[in-house]
Order: sequence, then C-alpha cells, then structure tokens
Amino acid sequence: MTFDDGYRDFLDFALPVLTVRKIPCVLFPTMSSAKGEELLPVDSLYSALSVAKRDARFNDNEIREWVTGEKKKRFVRANSSEQRRLLEDAGFHSATTAPSSLYLNESELARLPAELVTLGGHGCRHELLANRELSQVRAELRKVRFWLEGLNPTRHCLNLSLAYPNGSHDSIAIAAAIEAGFTSAFSVEPWKKGHASHRWRLNRSCIPNQSDAIKNLASGKEIHI
Repeated sequence: MTFDDGYRDFLDFALPVLTVRKIPCVLFPTMSSAKGEELLPVDSLYSALSVAKRDARFNDNEIREWVTGEKKKRFVRANSSEQRRLLEDAGFHSATTAPSSLYLNESELARLPAELVTLGGHGCRHELLANRELSQVRAELRKVRFWLEGLNPTRHCLNLSLAYPNGSHDSIAIAAAIEAGFTSAFSVEPWKKGHASHRWRLNRSCIPNQSDAIKNLASGKEIHI
C-alpha cells in the first residue's frame, strides 16, 4: 500500500490499522511540507478558497471553477512561482494554515516504525516533473534522495521509491529518477489487467471507500473511483 503527501492523519487512521494487521506500506512525504516550509500547492489553493468564501469575495460558480474547472487544472500544472502569481492575480489572500497542522514533520517521519513504513520521495515542492529541463529534475531528485537518507540513517535506504507528483513524468523524469538512485517509481495510472508497466512507471489503483473494492481488485477487476 502507498500513501502520498505525508498528511498527519496517516498517524490517526492508517498506521493503527497497518500495525494491527502487519501490513507494510510506503509513505511519500513532500520535502518542503515535511520541513514546515510551505503547504502543498493544492492545500494553499484550498486554504485561499476557504478564506475567499468566508469573506464572500467569490460566488459559488467562481469557486467551483478553481476547485474542478480549468483554473484548477492551470494551477496544478504551473510551477510554484506561477502558482503564487495566479493566486495573487485572482485576488486571493495568502494561506494562513501552518504546515505542521497538516503534515508529519521530519522527526515524526523518522520515528515511524521502519518494519512497517518505508519512506519514499515525492518531490521538493510537489511540482510536476514532466516537461522540465533535465538539470532541474536531476537536481531536485538528488536533493530528495539525500534528504530521505538524512531523515534516519538507520533506516534501510537501499530500495528507495519515488511517487511522481500528480503522476507527472516523462522520459527525462524517469532518467533522472534512475540516476538519483531510486529503484522504482509510481505513477497515478490505475492498474489494468493485461497492461504491463516497468519499475520506474508502476501503476497504482486508488482504493475507494467501497466494501467490495479490495475483493474486486484481488479478482483482477479494474477499480473505478
């Protein structure tokens, strides 16, 4: 099982169940949020939307466009500086939510039971890795690799996985992941019966809150959200 982003509720909901059932997993925290530097981009957006709705500065249709429409897609695809500009141009106030209230910090990540939880990489700031210069992606993934090793020197780091932020990757991102020393990488493409994938583009199925989801997945059926 895999969990992206390193949200704090992993401790409250996922880890107790995994511990009782002795199910290993990979947790993919984003470096900047774990260090307490900033919110993930989508959380910055939702925090700004919450303030805008509270202050009645945007109507429901305008907010919906930022949640599910083209503005949301444009925001997600932008780099961090462009995301800040998009929020400023739209008149949003900066997010006031503290990263520590949403994400596990570095010391908490290091204390997770190594026999159950493997830490993987999820980028520096959750920026998309596709369509970027090789030098940029190479530098980012090397930084993430060294950060993971520094979190806990005693944790086994010979098999490090990467989860591409939002699943975004291309041949350059794959090459940079291999060069940085990641031994596997995950996309967000769902698993499909009969469709092959390789170690640096592994498919994942998101498990919905449905009683028969695990049973269907185990029997070879595709899972749809």
